[in-house]
Amino acid sequence: MNRASPIRKVHFSQQLLLIAGLALATLMAACGSSSSSSGGTGGGGGGGGGTTSISSLSPVVAMENAVAFSLTVNGSGFASGSRVVFNGTTEPTTLVNSVQLTAQIPSVALSKPGTAPVAVQTNGSTSGSSNFYVVPSISPQAVNVTAGPGATTTVNISVPPFTPPTLILTAVGLNNSAGATAVDVAQGTHANLFVVGNGVAAGTFFEVTGANNDVTVTEPVVSDFTSTTGGTPAVNFNINANASATLGARNLVVINTAGEVSVAVGSIVITAP
Repeated sequence: MNRASPIRKVHFSQQLLLIAGLALATLMAACGSSSSSSGGTGGGGGGGGGTTSISSLSPVVAMENAVAFSLTVNGSGFASGSRVVFNGTTEPTTLVNSVQLTAQIPSVALSKPGTAPVAVQTNGSTSGSSNFYVVPSISPQAVNVTAGPGATTTVNISVPPFTPPTLILTAVGLNNSAGATAVDVAQGTHANLFVVGNGVAAGTFFEVTGANNDVTVTEPVVSDFTSTTGGTPAVNFNINANASATLGARNLVVINTAGEVSVAVGSIVITAP
């Protein structure tokens, strides 16, 4: 399966305004001309008159009650006074440069599943917002799915039940292709997964089952999501197996903000180097 090729004018009488116009011109000449700009989405400061805007967030999703983390905000018009506002709360912000900020997001900000708007305030103006997603907390080790004789290798489970389910993984592969066979990942290496399925979109959170967090996921950002040539949603992201990761098959688990879960059973196999 291949990845798709990169969705009022007011008129016054000149005679009536002649004296006022001359007076204004004289005043401007005496004081020097100056101007200030105001953008509808927030103004840049510290050397720029452009508006402040957000182009992307990294990461873009986290699990409910996760530990505090550093959020990278990319955009334009950032200045020394810029502050990141996460779900209505101003968070400690560091200016990296005019196109990037980092903000420290506390665990308490992740206490409720759903969508959290992120904006940037600069000199009293606020940018447009981008969405950050918080998915309900699950423990992937507790998700026990067995594919018996004749069963499909992809199973959808729902917590609570979703009828019909909207989140269904259909294939897992490497790089830009996915198929029915499992993906081999050697201990101490990483792999770029290509995951296909209905409901795979920004705001879905991926985990690999197993104890001791020995296989970790680099959660995808918005630009990682795409579709197959047939139009099915898909995404690329990296997983990392540590050098002592337990050998054998693993399940890939995905969850969305509504709490729906889908599992690709045995889709990842940890092998010896």
